[in-house]
Amino acid sequence: GSRWKIPAVVTGVRSRNNAPPSCILEDPVPRAMNPRACMEVGLAGPVLAALGGTAAGPVQQVYVLLTLGTDRRGQPGQQILVRTANALYDGAGRPVRPRIKTEYFRGPPTRALEAHTDADRVAWLADHLLQPSARVLSCRVDVPAGTLLRVEERGAAD
Repeated sequence: GSRWKIPAVVTGVRSRNNAPPSCILEDPVPRAMNPRACMEVGLAGPVLAALGGTAAGPVQQVYVLLTLGTDRRGQPGQQILVRTANALYDGAGRPVRPRIKTEYFRGPPTRALEAHTDADRVAWLADHLLQPSARVLSCRVDVPAGTLLRVEERGAAD
């Protein structure tokens, strides 16, 4: 079986104007859940704490309604409700969307870091499109050494 899952709920309720059913996405950027991905999710809080942010405070739910295409009659097409949760904030109170990349096989200091993948770039873009006011951070962690190697703020064009 596949390890890729897109958590989504498609509602069967139609509106009075016979619009298509809505789709609700719980996670806008699906990814394989393997041990490395679990480590990256678990490091989000400690990485932000190292940057001077906080995970304290209420979790803020942010909803974005997207409409994709139109039908033959020119009516709005498939509606997708995307929910994201903000649990991490910087010192100014802005939501922070950290994307952690773990480095396991660094070796000597002259060795290059792993290249960012297209999936990384899509995640940054999705975070910016869904929450333009949030800070999107690319963080590199050397897991065996337990050190934060690099933090870069990413824009929508990166």
